[in-house]
Amino acid sequence: MAVIFDLEGVLIDNRERIKYALSKINNNITSPEDLSHTEKTLFWRIYFDAKLAEKMDKVFMTGISELLKRSKKGFRIFIVSGSPKEVVLIHMRKIRKALQQFSSDISIDDIIWRPSGDRRKAEEFKKSVVRNIILFRGLTVEEVHDDNPAVIESFKSIARKRYLWKDGEIIAVFT
Repeated sequence: MAVIFDLEGVLIDNRERIKYALSKINNNITSPEDLSHTEKTLFWRIYFDAKLAEKMDKVFMTGISELLKRSKKGFRIFIVSGSPKEVVLIHMRKIRKALQQFSSDISIDDIIWRPSGDRRKAEEFKKSVVRNIILFRGLTVEEVHDDNPAVIESFKSIARKRYLWKDGEIIAVFT
């Protein structure tokens, strides 16, 4: 059985980087959803800067704890992120370092990031990736952990449990 974890908003605290990228575009906006199409393009270019992720992003210890719990139960762990490879690899280094605080390491079956040029919505991208995991590896998806309500909804018929996160905390569980 597989458990799918998102990075940003679940295992990684990216709030400072979001705030910084938004401030570079428009100080009156508090969410990327409120930006115009042109502003969003610029926002994502700033936001996905690997150097900013290295400098600003932190690990949510609650997320790490949940990751450890699932690993100890014997679940196969998959990280599926909408971020590009460079940012995901930085986040994974930070997660591995945080795991050392627990004197623990876990086996992660796969780490999947968004390919360059893939502009699908998060729910479309992640659902496609997870369907491939199910089909090619013969697994069932026990849980999905994500901070995007659209992603959580899209897994309604695929995952037994869906955990909606906000700022590193579980705010709802759907079965």
